[in-house]
Amino acid sequence: MFKRLKLITFLLLATFLIGCQQNSLNEDEKSRPVEVEGEDEQLSNELIDGGRNVRLYMDQITYHLPFDTIVFAMENKGSESITYGNEVYLDKFQDGVWVQIPYHSHFGFTMEAYELKPGEVVEQEVSVENFDDELTGGKYRIRKSIQLEEVEAVLAFEFRIEEVASSFFTGTIEEIVSDDLAIVLATLFENNPEGLVFVNLSVNEHVQFEVGDKVKVGFDGIVRESNPAQITTLSVELIEK
Repeated sequence: MFKRLKLITFLLLATFLIGCQQNSLNEDEKSRPVEVEGEDEQLSNELIDGGRNVRLYMDQITYHLPFDTIVFAMENKGSESITYGNEVYLDKFQDGVWVQIPYHSHFGFTMEAYELKPGEVVEQEVSVENFDDELTGGKYRIRKSIQLEEVEAVLAFEFRIEEVASSFFTGTIEEIVSDDLAIVLATLFENNPEGLVFVNLSVNEHVQFEVGDKVKVGFDGIVRESNPAQITTLSVELIEK
């Protein structure tokens, strides 16, 4: 059996809406990303415990900006029912830690509880317009809590958001600064002299880059002056070893 559920969005007014979660910030204040701590730092997308077997997954694991909604699903593959609500959260992997992307201060979830019976699948949608921050390229995850009798469990599924590059250049890796950062010697724009530029290698997790590799780099066309120069890396392709 397949069920579909769309998240309900509404305005939270302080004078009513009992039973709804809300952000404590005033409407004129901008929410800030919050670092995810403790057990929620490392999460699995599947829980297997006796007769319980629940899987959180996404059919689309790469989204290209711009887009309107993020779609995910939960499947109960076990022999026992589980309970879940409307709440769902989006985290981004930044500087080695997971950071929760805040919702608008006027956004909240209704507090219904739903039953997901054995063999059932439920699909949910998250609207991008409900977030307080503009989404950019990087590694993200959907984080969702479920209830197993008196115990709460948290599942998460990782995916990527990619921006479309408007400018490209080719160059040679001169130095690997860290696992995610390299210095590349390249000509950023036609007829310009060669120079050094920082390149974020983490946008391509499928290649182990080395010094001397020739790469093709995609970025948004904006170069920030420093030595080496800085760009927003959107893609890195290995051209030649």
